[in-house]
Amino acid sequence: MLAVQAQDYPAAQWAIGVRSPGTTLDEVQASVNAGDIVRSWPMRGALHLVRAGAQRADGFVGIRLRRGRVSLVQ
Repeated sequence: MLAVQAQDYPAAQWAIGVRSPGTTLDEVQASVNAGDIVRSWPMRGALHLVRAGAQRADGFVGIRLRRGRVSLVQ
């Protein structure tokens, strides 16, 4: 699995667990804490949990670029 998308962090953890039979919440959290899974917002501002190394550095500016294109301000 490369990534999952969710509206919030608990749902993202659940999305990983439901796709990985036998995986516990503690194991998912341990993977996040170890840096094996990275929490990011690379597209549309939606939360993604991404396998470490799969996140491109330019993905971190994606939300700022999108806001500029649709004229959103903070």
